[in-house]
Amino acid sequence: MRSRGPPQPDGLMAAFWDYERALLANDLDALDAAFEPGDSMRAEGVDLLVGREHITEYRRGQTPPPPRRFDPARPARRRGPVRR
Repeated sequence: MRSRGPPQPDGLMAAFWDYERALLANDLDALDAAFEPGDSMRAEGVDLLVGREHITEYRRGQTPPPPRRFDPARPARRRGPVRR
């Protein structure tokens, strides 16, 4: 899949799809491995988790999302106002 924007770091899209497959399969070990030990961050909306341990704890309490469709030609939409 090619991007129309600036060049992407090597392996970025492969990592994205690996994470997406793990998320849909609720593969908690693979999801945990997707974040580096230490101060990795995960953000969703206004919530921010810092540290792989906190991210892992959060994921263990979640149900997997329904399957999604990605359209590389359509930009992502924001869900709320941008806070500055």
